[in-house]
Amino acid sequence: MFGGLIKKFVQTAYISIIKDDDSCDVCVKVFKNKTELFSEGKRFSMETKESSKLLYEFISHQYEKYKIIYTASIINSINQGGVPGCNKQNFKKYEIDTTNATVICIDQAWSIFASNYDIENTKKDYEELGGLDCLFSSIVILRRFFETELSSTPILCMLKQKTSATIAILTDKGLLFSSYVILKKESTHQESEKKQDDKIFGEEEGLDEERLVDLDDIALELNDNSEMDFAPVDEMPDESSANLGIESLGSDLRILEFVKTALTQFYKNDMYEPIFIEKIAIADPYLESPDIKNLLENELMMAVEHKKIELCEITATLAVEEVLG
Repeated sequence: MFGGLIKKFVQTAYISIIKDDDSCDVCVKVFKNKTELFSEGKRFSMETKESSKLLYEFISHQYEKYKIIYTASIINSINQGGVPGCNKQNFKKYEIDTTNATVICIDQAWSIFASNYDIENTKKDYEELGGLDCLFSSIVILRRFFETELSSTPILCMLKQKTSATIAILTDKGLLFSSYVILKKESTHQESEKKQDDKIFGEEEGLDEERLVDLDDIALELNDNSEMDFAPVDEMPDESSANLGIESLGSDLRILEFVKTALTQFYKNDMYEPIFIEKIAIADPYLESPDIKNLLENELMMAVEHKKIELCEITATLAVEEVLG
């Protein structure tokens, strides 16, 4: 009783943290009771120990400033996804073993799942930033972001990040198909810097659980050896621009192959509802690949929408809704 009264008069901070390769987005929403007082978002570089230190200092300052804090992020794991329906027996139809996975029914119409091992590993990864209270599926993020555009005609929705991509074929009634792919592993430099960073909120504890969920059918191995011919240009770009262009092209080609594979799985597998997809909608936190729209339209002969998503802000909003109900 008294705890509830205290929350009504004390400012509560909802902090979403999205790590993605060499950057980390943080969004802070401050509420008093159920009224939002203000919000702010920041993007931090994770390229060096010195730059990532600013992130830790910012998060630490929030813990000093607010008495009540809830933290949130999204899970990036190949052992996750979603299926139509909420009956756990239905997962056998899609050849997914959920014995050691967490399954959540959405709108009594479709389900999301993730392996318990990867959920715990994700929480462990955020311990140095204060831990996590809420962990969301990127499929739920996609459903929220494109909600007003959904109808009875399915749309292939995609969340495109630097290190991963999520596909969810959605209608206004729910989920028809989902897939997830790792586009880029954390660099050796990033792993080295991460090990060197001092822990602000305590040491990490080891996990004893084994990876028992068999979701290999979801994993997609994309061909990284595509050869491209480059037309000559009048002026050579500098080295950094050239590297960025090549990296962007490589990412776009992986996205193209990912979409092609997902469409093949959806259309040719009898377990999925036979319905035609006319549109692709991409949610992108960075918009660093301006050519991805034309590439997909030309290769797949489908309408493509490419728009910016404030991923961190949406995640913080979902955390507020989760806590306040």
